[in-house]
Amino acid sequence: RRLLASGALRNLCSGVVLDEEGLAQEDVVKALQEQGVAVGVRVDEGFFPMNGYGEIGTEGLVDLERRVQGCYQKGARFAKWRTRLKLNMELPTDIVVWESTFRLAECARHCQMNGLVTLIEIELESGNQDKHSLDRASYVLEKVMSQAIRQLNEQDVAVEAIVLVPPTLSAGLGAPPAPTGTTVRATLRTLLRTAPPAVGGILALPGDRGSLKESARILRELQEWNTGPWPIVPIYGPLLLGPILETWIASGTDAAHQLLARLLGASVATQVVAQE
Repeated sequence: RRLLASGALRNLCSGVVLDEEGLAQEDVVKALQEQGVAVGVRVDEGFFPMNGYGEIGTEGLVDLERRVQGCYQKGARFAKWRTRLKLNMELPTDIVVWESTFRLAECARHCQMNGLVTLIEIELESGNQDKHSLDRASYVLEKVMSQAIRQLNEQDVAVEAIVLVPPTLSAGLGAPPAPTGTTVRATLRTLLRTAPPAVGGILALPGDRGSLKESARILRELQEWNTGPWPIVPIYGPLLLGPILETWIASGTDAAHQLLARLLGASVATQVVAQE
């Protein structure tokens, strides 16, 4: 809120995803709009268990059309829907892949009918003992992305108004780690095989493996090595959150605010250099 009130966000970020409670705060939405920051909203309502293997589905389709109509009226112009799948040598199951991709396509259809661009975030979640290889992770993501695009087409969703948010691939924690370059190439190869040229863009999330510095390097290389027809834009937000919370706990609000402003500024500078 302090960054918002100071007017500094206009130079530090291009979009903010709120929950529906945050979107209901008119002063916050108005301040973001006045600074040229796109307002988004998370429209999924969490996750529910789908079977005895621990797989989950995304909740939020029941009254989605009514909710997205209200979100647009309150100032949102894009919506985020999360899909979370378990990844190991046996999972995800085919039925969960189908159900999860059907749900994200339904969300995209309702959002587009009501003027919202859809951010489709796909997460691959694995345990500490999983030993799947990088090739296994690549195979699963390719399978999920292909099914997602098929479902979007069947729902008559315009992919030009879709932004994909895939994970950065990695081997399981129980497997030998793959070199950084191999990880980046596998992720890009999967995107080239599955993402249509017409897709509006791809946002690259940091992986959950390795240090903050290594994750940042992977994101930077994904952007620099991209030969696809769509732009890849790294998301540094998840990497920034940990240090800020640690500073807030140790040193208070003022120190956390200063660190947040400095890290956001460094993130912007990094992306500008990469684009040049």
